[in-house]
Amino acid sequence: MERDILTLFRNRENYDRFCYLVTEGVLSWEGWNIIQGYKRYFKDHPDVEEINLLDFRTEFKFNNLGKFNKEKLEQYDRIFLELSTHVISKATTEDIIAKFIELDYAHKIHEASLNIVSKSEKNDISDIEKLLSDYNREITKYTKEDTALVTTDIYKLLEATIGGTGYNWRIHNLNESIGPIRRGNFVVVGARPDSGKTTFLLNEATYIASQLDPDQCILWLNNEEVGEKIGRRIIESGSGFTTAQLRDDPLGGIEKFKEMVGDLSKIKVIYQSVMSTREVERWCKKYKPSVIIFDQLWKVTGFEKEVANETGRQAQLFAWARSLASQWGPVLVVHQLGGPAEGEKFPPMSALYGSQTGIQGEADAIIIIGRSADPRDGDTRFFSIPKNKMGDGKYVKPGMRNARFALNIKPDIARYEDVGTYTIT
Repeated sequence: MERDILTLFRNRENYDRFCYLVTEGVLSWEGWNIIQGYKRYFKDHPDVEEINLLDFRTEFKFNNLGKFNKEKLEQYDRIFLELSTHVISKATTEDIIAKFIELDYAHKIHEASLNIVSKSEKNDISDIEKLLSDYNREITKYTKEDTALVTTDIYKLLEATIGGTGYNWRIHNLNESIGPIRRGNFVVVGARPDSGKTTFLLNEATYIASQLDPDQCILWLNNEEVGEKIGRRIIESGSGFTTAQLRDDPLGGIEKFKEMVGDLSKIKVIYQSVMSTREVERWCKKYKPSVIIFDQLWKVTGFEKEVANETGRQAQLFAWARSLASQWGPVLVVHQLGGPAEGEKFPPMSALYGSQTGIQGEADAIIIIGRSADPRDGDTRFFSIPKNKMGDGKYVKPGMRNARFALNIKPDIARYEDVGTYTIT
């Protein structure tokens, strides 16, 4: 282990980050002196990122001529010879660095805890939650570092981006325009209040759930409607039962849901009026979702201390949600449209609440649901796709990238119904 540490700490980044965790009693006296030698070497050579052992050996012996006798210097020569041929396996390197990361955060959490106990204003309990979240994010990124490297296998590239993998939409117009939704995709759905956002989520969640394997699930994070109401509407959307039918025949509704979708546990609903990014990350680790739904993302707390205003916080929040899509599975987010969009069939993308925060930039696709002010349009909803970076592959029709189309909303069974016509822009 000592030779491993001495080898890893020849890297400046490792040394600067973790050297304080290695105390004198952890290493032999000789190992401790070499670590102190690293400290001096990095200070004297600020541009060096990786210590050359031959150069270091020469300086180390020169700096310690008056401190060590001939026998001790010969002992160090033997150590340096061993280090020059010492090879650490990838697995061992990962284990050691992971342990150092764990100890580093443990020290930070310990210090923050002492500040809280002493009633210092430096820290509160949210700082500990953030440290735990940062630790989980870093250790996951570190242990999965190789997965960040994009494959050069042409078949895997095609399969991941334009192949048949992914989940189809219940709304066939979206299959024609956006195509299957896959891991890494971040889709924003915008609409005015009471225009059919939640019905859209129900319509698609129950259909996507029917495509999941038995051990997969959708994680529905809800801070809008009461959780039990969403739970009931999921059953209605999946089974096609109205509320009255479900009340009269609840077991029949459940059986129909299982027939059409599968087990009820495929869609796990978390209801909490106020939820934080750290809580969301914990739920993701617990349930390992294949698809994540936010209703509504902008209300999730997080990044308040990292940025000075709400605009910056929203930008970080949406970037964070996009990272969840890469880590777990596609993310669907519903978002409010501003007041000027009221009564408009096809509101512009700029009508998204807080669109100046970078929401538009983070999204792979933006779906806008408009509702006409004309009472003759009744239950008709108007869909447009002003942004679409997903429309590639054999399932997407030419000219449908930024399609506009109309659907009828069926609130009694939480679904949308195709009216058979649409226009292409």
